[in-house]
Amino acid sequence: MSEQPVADFLYGGRHTVSQAGPFSSAIDLESFLASERVDYILVGPALRWQALCVPTYSRSTALLLPLLAELSSTGSIRPVYSAEPDRIAIYRIEP
Repeated sequence: MSEQPVADFLYGGRHTVSQAGPFSSAIDLESFLASERVDYILVGPALRWQALCVPTYSRSTALLLPLLAELSSTGSIRPVYSAEPDRIAIYRIEP
Protein backbone atom coordinates (compact mmCIF):
# COMPACT_ATOMS: atom_id res chain seq x y z
CA MET A 1 0.00 0.00 0.00
CA SER A 2 1.33 3.39 -0.94
CA GLU A 3 0.09 6.94 -1.28
CA GLN A 4 1.85 7.08 -4.67
CA PRO A 5 1.08 3.63 -6.13
CA VAL A 6 1.93 4.45 -9.75
CA ALA A 7 5.34 5.91 -8.94
CA ASP A 8 6.14 3.08 -6.53
CA PHE A 9 5.08 0.48 -9.08
CA LEU A 10 7.25 2.06 -11.77
CA TYR A 11 10.30 2.19 -9.49
CA GLY A 12 9.73 -1.08 -7.64
CA GLY A 13 7.97 -3.24 -10.19
CA ARG A 14 5.59 -4.60 -7.56
CA HIS A 15 1.80 -4.63 -7.44
CA THR A 16 0.66 -1.62 -5.43
CA VAL A 17 -2.58 -0.62 -3.75
CA SER A 18 -3.54 3.00 -3.29
CA GLN A 19 -3.66 4.29 0.26
CA ALA A 20 -7.37 4.77 0.85
CA GLY A 21 -8.71 6.78 3.68
CA PRO A 22 -8.91 8.59 5.82
CA PHE A 23 -9.51 5.68 8.15
CA SER A 24 -11.59 6.31 11.26
CA SER A 25 -9.73 3.76 13.38
CA ALA A 26 -6.94 1.21 13.39
CA ILE A 27 -9.61 -1.50 13.04
CA ASP A 28 -10.86 0.12 9.81
CA LEU A 29 -7.30 0.26 8.50
CA GLU A 30 -6.70 -3.37 9.45
CA SER A 31 -9.92 -4.41 7.64
CA PHE A 32 -8.82 -2.52 4.53
CA LEU A 33 -5.39 -4.16 4.59
CA ALA A 34 -6.99 -7.62 4.86
CA SER A 35 -9.57 -6.97 2.12
CA GLU A 36 -6.91 -5.70 -0.29
CA ARG A 37 -4.45 -8.45 0.74
CA VAL A 38 -1.72 -5.92 1.51
CA ASP A 39 1.64 -7.38 2.57
CA TYR A 40 3.63 -4.16 3.07
CA ILE A 41 2.91 -0.49 3.71
CA LEU A 42 5.29 2.11 2.31
CA VAL A 43 5.28 5.45 4.10
CA GLY A 44 7.16 8.31 2.52
CA PRO A 45 7.06 12.05 2.01
CA ALA A 46 4.70 13.60 -0.50
CA LEU A 47 6.03 13.92 -4.03
CA ARG A 48 6.30 17.63 -4.82
CA TRP A 49 8.41 19.75 -7.11
CA GLN A 50 10.75 21.72 -4.86
CA ALA A 51 13.83 23.85 -5.42
CA LEU A 52 15.23 22.41 -2.19
CA CYS A 53 14.08 19.00 -1.01
CA VAL A 54 12.26 19.22 2.30
CA PRO A 55 10.66 15.81 2.94
CA THR A 56 7.20 16.32 4.44
CA TYR A 57 4.21 14.02 4.76
CA SER A 58 0.90 14.74 3.11
CA ARG A 59 -2.14 15.32 5.32
CA SER A 60 -3.37 11.82 4.47
CA THR A 61 -0.11 10.19 5.58
CA ALA A 62 0.06 12.34 8.72
CA LEU A 63 -3.40 11.00 9.68
CA LEU A 64 -2.27 7.43 8.94
CA LEU A 65 0.83 7.49 11.17
CA PRO A 66 -0.95 7.18 14.57
CA LEU A 67 -2.99 4.24 13.22
CA LEU A 68 0.21 2.52 12.08
CA ALA A 69 1.72 3.09 15.52
CA GLU A 70 -1.36 1.53 17.12
CA LEU A 71 -1.27 -1.52 14.83
CA SER A 72 2.46 -1.84 15.46
CA SER A 73 1.93 -1.80 19.23
CA THR A 74 -0.60 -4.65 18.96
CA GLY A 75 1.70 -6.72 16.73
CA SER A 76 -0.58 -6.55 13.67
CA ILE A 77 2.19 -4.90 11.68
CA ARG A 78 5.89 -4.47 12.28
CA PRO A 79 8.45 -2.02 10.94
CA VAL A 80 10.99 -3.67 8.64
CA TYR A 81 12.81 -0.60 7.31
CA SER A 82 13.24 3.01 8.35
CA ALA A 83 15.25 5.93 6.99
CA GLU A 84 14.57 8.78 9.38
CA PRO A 85 16.33 11.60 7.48
CA ASP A 86 14.30 10.76 4.38
CA ARG A 87 11.12 10.06 6.42
CA ILE A 88 10.63 6.67 4.76
CA ALA A 89 9.33 3.60 6.58
CA ILE A 90 8.16 0.18 5.48
CA TYR A 91 5.84 -1.98 7.57
CA ARG A 92 5.06 -5.66 7.07
CA ILE A 93 1.58 -6.94 7.81
CA GLU A 94 1.83 -9.87 10.22
CA PRO A 95 -0.26 -12.98 9.42
